[in-house]
Amino acid sequence: MKKTIIILSSALLSFPVLCKEMIQIKGSDTIVNLVQRLSEEYMKSNKNVAIAVTGGGSGTGIAALINNKCDVANASRSIKDKEIKNAEENGITVKEFVIATDGLCIIVNKNNPVKKLTTDQVGKIYRGEITNWKQ
Repeated sequence: MKKTIIILSSALLSFPVLCKEMIQIKGSDTIVNLVQRLSEEYMKSNKNVAIAVTGGGSGTGIAALINNKCDVANASRSIKDKEIKNAEENGITVKEFVIATDGLCIIVNKNNPVKKLTTDQVGKIYRGEITNWKQ
């Protein structure tokens, strides 16, 4: 299963609206709608906070975090060791928090002779290593 990770930094950006605090969140398109909804609920209870949520992909969010362009990076993958090192070099402390786990259901035609697939086989199908049912 694919884990969804939110990566947090300690920096906060200012925003030209009448609020005390602006939080910028960038990253995974997989969870952008979930994070937008969570942000809206948070802002209902915290009127002095404005949260901007944008997608662009896990790598985009992590890069923005590393370069101090956002406060939270959404990622649908674990942060790479090289990315952690780059963040540390820029004075960013990275902490990972898993907020969701993606599920995947494989459905095949009832006439397909394949009745069972392992997780490894499904991975090979999606990576293009298995290209027909005979394999």
